[in-house]
Amino acid sequence: MRIVVDDVGSYPPRMGHGFVARLEERQEEAVSLVVELFEEKRSTGLDVPCYPQLREMVDTFLLPLREQDNWEEPYVLREELASMPELEILDEHYGESGETVEVKVPVTGPVELAVAETGPSPHRDVLMAVAETVKRFGESALELENVEVRSLALDEPSLGTNPAIAIEREDLVDALHLASEVGVETQVHLHSPLYYVEALEAGIDVIGVETASDPSRADAVDREVLESHGGYLRAGVSRTDSDSMAAEHRDATGFDAWGEEDAFLRVIRETESPERVAERTERLHGEFGHRLRYVGPDCGLGGFPSREAARLLLRNTVEGVEMFRRGHC
Repeated sequence: MRIVVDDVGSYPPRMGHGFVARLEERQEEAVSLVVELFEEKRSTGLDVPCYPQLREMVDTFLLPLREQDNWEEPYVLREELASMPELEILDEHYGESGETVEVKVPVTGPVELAVAETGPSPHRDVLMAVAETVKRFGESALELENVEVRSLALDEPSLGTNPAIAIEREDLVDALHLASEVGVETQVHLHSPLYYVEALEAGIDVIGVETASDPSRADAVDREVLESHGGYLRAGVSRTDSDSMAAEHRDATGFDAWGEEDAFLRVIRETESPERVAERTERLHGEFGHRLRYVGPDCGLGGFPSREAARLLLRNTVEGVEMFRRGHC
């Protein structure tokens, strides 16, 4: 099985709340930026790019839920409102040229949203209602004609990293199952693999783990457990924790990556080279074999200092995986 290169979603520049209105109103500036950045991602050679997430990941999906007039019932967003303007813009753009593009669609997961709204111990009814809303966002993406959804990815960064979260195991599994029940391959993006078994039990197909910045996270995932559930791994093979990358490089070389414009490019060239990406991919393939289905950057690139830096990391990631592929053909 060919390993697929995708990304996680966010991309510089990060936009403020005013950008949401410009998106929804289809203002030319916002429309052009979404298309331009998506094409920029495609140009790096990604097999399956995410649409460019320029808004804050929780607010994108939670703000509509804070308006009770938008509810079908408490915390269940009306179906006609559960849409993503970025995807609709891409659908309209490629429809004009008669092209179909394959995308990965990241949606903030039900645990992340429910905890952000009601605190670390959300009631089951709230959690399940939010999960239904997440599902509706995913289903809306499948209705587009010129955007073909390769996978739906639930983003759950707090799950396993926030010790205050207290959710019954059954409720967690049920919420993840409901949110991911959309009829397309599903991923979950975790910053910690602590609850990966629950995600597999929920029927999620691919477990995403950040292994470039911390290779030991891969050790917490058991290949036999993946196989027993018919699940796969999406592993990070390039780092995205830009602050730590710059600090470690400064300690090693004395070079200040934040000292001048585009200086961070040097950090990427020296620490996230294609050769290093190929080495990481090789190691992970040795551990997981055909259960390694996707690789790419650990997380989103919204915190990177420039688009040029984001492009370079994506290109190096793609080139590194190509080096790995050539050694395994």
